[in-house]
Amino acid sequence: MKVRSLCTSAGLLDKAMLAAGWDVVPGCEIMPHKRAMYEAWCGGKHLCEDLGDLIPLVSGDRFDGVVGGLPCQSFTKLKAMRTPKFPNLTPALICLLARTRWDWYLFENVVRLELGGASHVRMNAMNFGSPHQSRARWFTFSTNLTPPPPVYPGTADDLKAYSVVAGRIYGPKRGAWLQGWPEFAKLPFPCPQLQEALADGVPRCLADAWIQSIERSAK
Repeated sequence: MKVRSLCTSAGLLDKAMLAAGWDVVPGCEIMPHKRAMYEAWCGGKHLCEDLGDLIPLVSGDRFDGVVGGLPCQSFTKLKAMRTPKFPNLTPALICLLARTRWDWYLFENVVRLELGGASHVRMNAMNFGSPHQSRARWFTFSTNLTPPPPVYPGTADDLKAYSVVAGRIYGPKRGAWLQGWPEFAKLPFPCPQLQEALADGVPRCLADAWIQSIERSAK
């Protein structure tokens, strides 16, 4: 698989794809420290910082898949509490998808992304990996993909799930362990930056479940 990654953060999803033998090409990430983390964690350099600036650079490109996690502050409840750090990048994403060629796409967020013709599913990490982490998130995906089925059915009480990795609930060591990447905590970055990157990353159990599902669909 050759995959274009957008708004990569530190690359937890991308790392799982690289571990599966996929060719992942980082496109953009607006935060400098997360670009540095990505380079240290996954290798590779981003083409630019902003999703809008990426569009003319990749127009006409052909990839098997497009993945990413757009900043969510502009269309979640956080907007009511403070001014969003970043604008709504959904229109730029729609434009990029229209101007590039791909077989499938998969985007993760705390809400559904409004992409015409897309499918959506809400998945909780606790139902896919152990140690169980109770964190639900939305995946917006092209209709030719099939969401992976839960491995561990049940509620947070049934599974004795840990609370979501977010903010300062856990230090980097515990947060990286819960996200499925214990080695991430050893990256030479300040504790708050590691915590932030872990909080907005896709847990490895969910990443691996999607990878297996996509590989089955491609056969």
